[in-house]
Amino acid sequence: MHRGIAWLAVLSWMGLIFFLSHQPASASSEWSSGVMQLLVETGGDAEAWICLF
Repeated sequence: MHRGIAWLAVLSWMGLIFFLSHQPASASSEWSSGVMQLLVETGGDAEAWICLF
């Protein structure tokens, strides 16, 4: 059961990378900015998030 969940997580991550790598630069930039804004708003401290990346 745990191996199935682990493989599902790996395949999901691979799918996300594949999806994001095939977007035009403008769409990718917009999406990335939106994700960072969401992380900052939900996480609070922007410097802490930047240090993680």
